[in-house]
Amino acid sequence: MKNKKCIIIDFDSMNNSLSTLLGIKKYKEKITKGIKKNNLIDHNQKIEKFIIKTNSKIDLLPGMNLILDSNYKLSYKKIGEILKELKNNYDTIIFDTAAYNFFDYTREIINLSNQTIFISGANLLELKKSERLLNIYTDDWEVTPNEINIVFNKCTGKSIDDEILKEMFKKYNILGKIQLNDYYDLIINKNMTEKVGIYKEIENIKKEIIKEKYHGINS
Repeated sequence: MKNKKCIIIDFDSMNNSLSTLLGIKKYKEKITKGIKKNNLIDHNQKIEKFIIKTNSKIDLLPGMNLILDSNYKLSYKKIGEILKELKNNYDTIIFDTAAYNFFDYTREIINLSNQTIFISGANLLELKKSERLLNIYTDDWEVTPNEINIVFNKCTGKSIDDEILKEMFKKYNILGKIQLNDYYDLIINKNMTEKVGIYKEIENIKKEIIKEKYHGINS
């Protein structure tokens, strides 16, 4: 996608990790105010006002707050309208949804998308969670299994064997695995704006511990 114009619409507000990964320290004031007021619903404002430019050649739209109303009910029509508008300016549009089946809008996003990529860990707990979610998608939401592409993330030498993974998810299209290594840790951590404050806090705690432990002792 390096020669394509891309945007990510962030529906995973519980984790809110995209801003960190894309190096966004804070939202512009007008975007923050617009999100709080749900302006796209209440005032039918243009989507361009809420798009955040990044240094990664991937634009970001914090979409959940823009599309949900004050009672967290989804405007399905609004998703379609936003998608249609973005198609005029972007080659690739990525929806980042939360891994929770109680968000009904995930179903609508899957129906609107050309391709669905499901991310799963390769350990026992993650696989059980993935299996439950995929059953909801295919049985309750009637998503065709072979239209779901699976990527196993954060894989190590201790992860479940490849042959077992293939057997467990044979109904789906397995794209491959992403190994857990220093390169991906670097991508995540290089944009961690909070780390300076964390380091300072740790140093202050260490000083307090030393002060308390050695109070009254002359060196």
